[in-house]
Amino acid sequence: MYLDSATNYYLMNVDKGSGNSDSGESASVIGDIANGLSADEIDIENPTYVSLKRQHKHEYTATASPDGELWLLVGTDSGFEGLTGIYYQSIAVTLNPVK
Repeated sequence: MYLDSATNYYLMNVDKGSGNSDSGESASVIGDIANGLSADEIDIENPTYVSLKRQHKHEYTATASPDGELWLLVGTDSGFEGLTGIYYQSIAVTLNPVK
């Protein structure tokens, strides 16, 4: 991450892909978070949460620092212009050494 002096915003310097459907070397698209409910079924005052499970294999190789450190980037990228609530209940990661 770095500070862009022209905009005074912090920007990520990882290849996360572009938009909601393109993976990058540092992050890959797993799928959407659509809950299957129509807009008419949504009660803003008492929202209904739907539990979703995703499984994914990132196709790029990650390299740890000389100290053995490795960062995990998890997030969402949305073009939706309305209120969205999302909670990550758990995240499990398996790392496989490359020989």
